[in-house]
Amino acid sequence: MPEYLICNVDESLPRSEYKFRVTAESPEAAIALFNQRVMSKDKLFREHVLSESVNAGILEDFYLKSDFEQDLFNQTGTVLASEDVARVRIRRFFGERTDFAEAFLAYFDDHDPSHITDQIFEFLSHGYGHGFVAVDLSTLPVLA
Repeated sequence: MPEYLICNVDESLPRSEYKFRVTAESPEAAIALFNQRVMSKDKLFREHVLSESVNAGILEDFYLKSDFEQDLFNQTGTVLASEDVARVRIRRFFGERTDFAEAFLAYFDDHDPSHITDQIFEFLSHGYGHGFVAVDLSTLPVLA
């Protein structure tokens, strides 16, 4: 099975804390495994998910979804989307995982982080893999 180097394209490799060798069937599977085992447990990622600010963290995806909503907020500080609209977007985001949607909405209502389970963090981490690449180690030249 191929081995991949997972790294963040925005960081210098020697300085990055996110560099892992992953054995997987494909680059996509390598990134998925990285998200499941590393990113979903990352302190900053979890803070991002649990942030209660409408213009930071995951709530931004539900309150400031469109360019128009984002621009209006940036220019005036006005949040156009209502809480009801955000709830609809949250349910749509989680799709068939209605159990995750309801748990996230419970957190949304009472701010109790115990609603957000490890499985929900894992689910959310798969949408936040941007910036990471999987490089097939067999494609790297070897100097001897």
